[in-house]
Amino acid sequence: MRNLTLSIKTRAAALAAAVLLSLALAACSDAPPPEPIDLVPADANLVALVDFGRVLIDADAAVLFESVPLGEGGPATLDEALAEFEAETGIDPRQFTRVVVFGLVDPAAGLDGQTDLAMMARGTFDGDTILGRVRLDSAGELREDEYRGHALLVGVEEDGSETAVTVLADEVLVIGDLGAVTSVIDVLEDGEGALAGPLLDTYLALGDPLVKAAFAVPPGAIDDLGGVPTDVIPIPLDLSMLSDITTVGLTADKEADLVTVTVTLEHASAASAEAAAEYLGTLLTLAGPFLPPGAAADLVGLIEISYVESTVTLSITATVDQLTGAAEELGAPDPSPTPG
Repeated sequence: MRNLTLSIKTRAAALAAAVLLSLALAACSDAPPPEPIDLVPADANLVALVDFGRVLIDADAAVLFESVPLGEGGPATLDEALAEFEAETGIDPRQFTRVVVFGLVDPAAGLDGQTDLAMMARGTFDGDTILGRVRLDSAGELREDEYRGHALLVGVEEDGSETAVTVLADEVLVIGDLGAVTSVIDVLEDGEGALAGPLLDTYLALGDPLVKAAFAVPPGAIDDLGGVPTDVIPIPLDLSMLSDITTVGLTADKEADLVTVTVTLEHASAASAEAAAEYLGTLLTLAGPFLPPGAAADLVGLIEISYVESTVTLSITATVDQLTGAAEELGAPDPSPTPG
C-alpha cells in the first residue's frame, strides 16, 4: 500500500501535470450514479475536476506534459506517467473519464501536510476487477475492511496514516485518506452532508473547462504567505490588498492551439475587489522590467485583469508553443536570479 500512497501524494506532481495540461476522454454511462461532485463532503476546502478523457485524445497533451519540469526521477512523458500510476496502483487511468480531487488542506502545509485528501474517478470499469488489481499489485500489507456495506482495502503507513480504496456503484473509484473516503460513503448513504455554500458556488461558476479547481481561503491565510523574494522581483507586496479573498477559482481550457488559464479571486466586497484589481495591474506593470527577456516575460505581458462586482479575474491565452517555451525556460538549470 506504500506505493499506492506514493501515487497520490509523492506522485501528485506527475498526475497534476497530466491533469492540468490536458486530460479528457468523453464517455458516459447509460445509468450514471451520483456525480462525484455530489459526493464531496461539506468540510472540504479544496475541490478540483479534470475532464480526464479529452487529454488522452489531444495531440498537444504529451507535448505540454514533457515541457513541465518534474525533477529528477519523474516521468518524462505522459505515457510514462500513466504507466507508472498503473504499475504502482494496479489501476489503469485510461478507464476514467472525469476525476474529482477534494480535501481539507492547510495552505501553510501544502498537499503533503494535509490529512484528508481523496480522488474520485468516474469511468466504465468492473469494481471487483479494480479491487483485485489493487490487491495483486500493492507492494504493502492491505487490510480488508467494510464501511456501511461498502468493501474497503486499507493500507497503514509507517507514520500510522491509513489509505483506503473503494468502488461505489461500480462506476466511481474512491482512493485517498481513510477519513476522506468514509466521508464520501456517508454522503452517499445519508443523502446529505455534501459540499454547499460559497466554495461550491465558485466551483460551479467556473463552467465546464478541461480542468477547474476551487479553494476556500481560511481567514488570515493570505497574510501568512509572505512577500515576493527581493532578489527576484524587489517590489513590496501589500498583502492587505488581498487579505479579504474568500475563495479562489482556477480553470484551464484549450481550443485548437490556444490554451486559456483563468484565475478568479472572490473578495468580501466590490470595493475591495476594485482596489485589488487596480493593485494587481500596477504590480504586473512594475514587475515587467525586472523579468529577464524570454518566453516567461512574454506570458506575463499577456495577463489580463478585470473585475465585476466582488470578483477579480486574471486570465491569459497563449499558444502551446508559448507555454512550452516558458515551462522549459523556467525549468532550465541554474537560472539567473538577477533582474534582466
